[in-house]
Amino acid sequence: MNRIPSILVLALMSLLVSCVTDSDNNRIRKITPGGVVSTFTGSGTEAQFEDPYDLAVDSFGNVYVTDAHNHRIRKITPAG
Repeated sequence: MNRIPSILVLALMSLLVSCVTDSDNNRIRKITPGGVVSTFTGSGTEAQFEDPYDLAVDSFGNVYVTDAHNHRIRKITPAG
């Protein structure tokens, strides 16, 4: 069941793409300036999150996600 995220944490991946945590659906979403939303990673892909809570992006484009219930900080490279 897809639900509207209750917690939105936004990080700028580049000048053209933003990244958002979707904690209720255990996914990380990408949003383009045109408003196109897609799943960057999360359930059904390589990374299995359990309450992704916060995120940050470094200067190399790596995304770091706090995975609250798995007690992890996950690193996602630009290659996936």
